[in-house]
Amino acid sequence: MLRPVCRVVIATACLICASSEAQVALPDTPPLPALLSRGDGGSIRLTLPRVVMEQKEVQYSVQVPAIVEKTIAGRTVRVTVMQEQVRTKTVMDRKVVGEEVEVSPGQFDVRRASGESIQILSSGRSESRVVPVIVLEVEQIDQPQVPPFLAAVLRPDAVVVFLPVGALAGGPADGGVPNGDGQQGGDAPAPPRPQPQQGQVTLSVHNGSGREVSVYRVDDGKQSEVLVQRSLGDGQQMTPQTCSEGSRWFAKAGDRIVSDFWTPGEQAATWRIGPLVDFTTWDCQGGERFRRLDDRTWRHYDRNGRSIGMLYEEERTDQWVAMYDEGREMWVRLMEDEAIYDSAASNGWQTLAMRAGAAPPVPQPGPAPAANSKLTKAEIAVMLDIHNQARREVGAPPVAWSDGMAQYAQRWADKLAQEGKLEHRQNSPYGENLAMAKTARDAAGMWYGEKDKYGGQKMDNQNFLVFGHYTQMVWSGTAKIGCGKATVGGRTIWVCNYDPPGNKIGDKPY
Repeated sequence: MLRPVCRVVIATACLICASSEAQVALPDTPPLPALLSRGDGGSIRLTLPRVVMEQKEVQYSVQVPAIVEKTIAGRTVRVTVMQEQVRTKTVMDRKVVGEEVEVSPGQFDVRRASGESIQILSSGRSESRVVPVIVLEVEQIDQPQVPPFLAAVLRPDAVVVFLPVGALAGGPADGGVPNGDGQQGGDAPAPPRPQPQQGQVTLSVHNGSGREVSVYRVDDGKQSEVLVQRSLGDGQQMTPQTCSEGSRWFAKAGDRIVSDFWTPGEQAATWRIGPLVDFTTWDCQGGERFRRLDDRTWRHYDRNGRSIGMLYEEERTDQWVAMYDEGREMWVRLMEDEAIYDSAASNGWQTLAMRAGAAPPVPQPGPAPAANSKLTKAEIAVMLDIHNQARREVGAPPVAWSDGMAQYAQRWADKLAQEGKLEHRQNSPYGENLAMAKTARDAAGMWYGEKDKYGGQKMDNQNFLVFGHYTQMVWSGTAKIGCGKATVGGRTIWVCNYDPPGNKIGDKPY
């Protein structure tokens, strides 16, 4: 008896027996509906569902402070009032569309679940028919048989279409799902990032989480999750994997992400999956507090104990608790030493508060940078590739790497790491972009992600705060860049300088 491969597409529920006795597990590939219709010249057409992510603009209101003049007792005074502003942000909308695949004559076989061969879509029939079916890939198309696990759950008159192995390769039934970072609720996907040439990394994975997990890799090309190992027990180590620098990996327990990892720009890396963080309260320096009320709900209190935000926990990993604050329309992540946030008004993740008792960064003696703080050749290539791809998209000339500017940026990155700050250098002759990110691709991708916010307008004193990182990347007058990095408390600060500088008030980038 033939053994089917792992791709099975299940049709509408009317084909499945209702008998409670036929409780036989289906393969791990998620069932999907399919429709069969007649093609031309004896071919058939299969309509399969495909999940697509589309961008759309939504509007929301925020309260912002504004200074106005008022006349009080005959005197004109300036007071601060709160005014409503309507803003626009880009979100991703998930849709299911039908994708049609045509199969040539001789490359398929149509049968009933009972095994009876049928010709319901013979080219000799004049009428057009659409039939719900099951699609099954087999190794030998000339000897198709319905495997036992399907025969046990299907009605005998259900229609099965047999295809050769690989006939749907790369199609909508691959079992991948769009990459939404595994988060729920109001989470916004990561910004689109160019795909630069990357170095190869050998990744070792150790599971010390205290539970069994499944390990996935994100396929950036298809924006889908790829299952690498279904079951990795506690205390076990996965066979080393070769992947690209900047690849994202994550581990799930059930349907919840419990750890994630981005491969660094090194030849070998180790990912240790740990137990979930056990935060129930999180005290900030300055007296503010986050407190867990129940399994889902948190409150944010100011230093006087007054509630300033209600948050809903969406994710808990070995590194953070992720929560969404509907009232303030922002995401918050509580980590070991730092709370960070992201919102429509912020330029990526920003520091919200430091944890009470967290040790400040220890300054390194002397002017020498910390070990491993300079960019590797692979990281330089990533920075140049992403910058020049963004510039090609708008017709700007490419930029070149400057070792002198890289040293200039490195000195500032070292200073920021020593002082535990993320702020721009004052009175610099160059343009400057800053980021707190794990990899060079994350940092440049964060800046590139502002592209959707730029609409071709001239730069002014306000809008550069919204998309200024992106416009500096593509500023047509810029000819050279140089970047540095420094690590503090497990986080990496990235500094890139630009010559000549961009973001000149009253001008456009290209």
